[in-house]
Amino acid sequence: MFNKFWKNILWYLIIILYCCFTLFNSTVVYGWGQLTHTIIGMETQTGPGYNNVPDYWKSWELSPFPEISPYFLWSHECKVTNGRRSKPEYNKNIPDKINYYAMDDSPSRYFDILKGKMKGVAVSIPKLISGWKAHNAADQAVHYELFPFPGDIIPPQMHEIYEDAADMLVYVKELFNGVADDAFDSNGDPIGFPLQSSPSIECGDDFTDAFLLLSEKEFRKKQATLDIREGNMWGLKVQQLSEIAELRHKMESKLLNELFVFDNINIVFEFNRSGYDYVIDEYTSQGRPLEYWFKYYKDAIKAVNDIPKP
Repeated sequence: MFNKFWKNILWYLIIILYCCFTLFNSTVVYGWGQLTHTIIGMETQTGPGYNNVPDYWKSWELSPFPEISPYFLWSHECKVTNGRRSKPEYNKNIPDKINYYAMDDSPSRYFDILKGKMKGVAVSIPKLISGWKAHNAADQAVHYELFPFPGDIIPPQMHEIYEDAADMLVYVKELFNGVADDAFDSNGDPIGFPLQSSPSIECGDDFTDAFLLLSEKEFRKKQATLDIREGNMWGLKVQQLSEIAELRHKMESKLLNELFVFDNINIVFEFNRSGYDYVIDEYTSQGRPLEYWFKYYKDAIKAVNDIPKP
């Protein structure tokens, strides 16, 4: 009886430890946060809200253990190279696939094909395509350098910290010319966007929801795979139209909270003046001064501006 009890306890501990290990090492792909993607969309005129569409989908899911979400791979135009919990590779790292929009089975390629087949499209469709390409160009300019892959050299939770730090630094530098006294009020709270540059949080409409659904169907019809290894088929299950619409509403709600209320969750610091000062001091001491971050930010802007015009 006693031995059986402790055997059960041991099994429970093994299961808990395994779950913690897989969660800690789960494949998560981070890039710029919603705030920075919005500012990039404003600066490059590719649509602040539409720049956030690829982040509709969570980066990982439980099935039953943590693994990368196929929808996130699809929406970020990258593929796994060694199984569903392996490090995703971006097309720029694949020989002869230097630009993500040059890949034959990338969503943005399907976007262009589908749009070309239509006799007429709603004005929101070109905005969706432009924002989608901009998001991925900006992300791929920094993976996996500014934001290393979880588990490569830093713990996974550091990604969210880096992402939050980047959001705060870009907020002050780009919206307030780097003057923190202008970016935060006397209580240290963020002022928010200047009135003349208040962004739209619109991510799409019924037409873009339908267009994304058609794109998922096209990806599946072509038997495109999310696993780059030859002979390893990992397709995409087509969602319901109502699911995509719900994802859009959730993103718009998230943008409303993050961009206007600044109600985002930070692990180490709050989005306020003291948090900003902490970020400056902490990362300067680590060899990541402002110039370090903004080299990558400018690389991201250049990557977006270099996207071939339709």
